[in-house]
Amino acid sequence: MKVLCNKTTKKTKSFLRWGDIPFDPLTHVVLDVTEIPNMELDKLNNTNDGIIKATQATIDDAGFNAQVDAELMQIDLASMREVRAWVASQPSAPQFLKDLEAEAVVKRATRKP
Repeated sequence: MKVLCNKTTKKTKSFLRWGDIPFDPLTHVVLDVTEIPNMELDKLNNTNDGIIKATQATIDDAGFNAQVDAELMQIDLASMREVRAWVASQPSAPQFLKDLEAEAVVKRATRKP
């Protein structure tokens, strides 16, 4: 099996069980491996000739970070509404943003309690 890895980020990008994967040798490397890597957590080693398997600590950290990312997304979504409303209320706001805010106001008013 072949795995495509980014030399800069060290992340695995894709894999193919047979055939060739086209790639740019300046930025990527293709490795022959015997098992499918964990695309999110396994990394290309520092010599660009093998895969480093994720440790349990890496897996645990990824789960923790996913939870934090979900919480941050909720904060971002909540604040974007307020920012959009404020920007749309400014006299110099682009018309498309004023239109989006007006549409959002109508949609919020039609929601069932």
